[in-house]
Amino acid sequence: MVQGQQQPELAETGTGEVIRELPAADVYWGTDGHILWLNRDIGQAVLIDQDGRTVRRQELPPDLPLQSVLQLAPS
Repeated sequence: MVQGQQQPELAETGTGEVIRELPAADVYWGTDGHILWLNRDIGQAVLIDQDGRTVRRQELPPDLPLQSVLQLAPS
């Protein structure tokens, strides 16, 4: 995970090659090499694998104040 010129990017650590751009700055490391990021625009938490493929999407509660500080963690 690196900060690109416009947005966060998932990059290969050995080469620096960008695997995928992430459209959100709220990114959290998960287990088994997965990355969890919060998409505030659509109100979802998105789990991706190391290749940038979406593994799972989870709707966030509609009454959750998305402008406030929110921390996510894998269970």
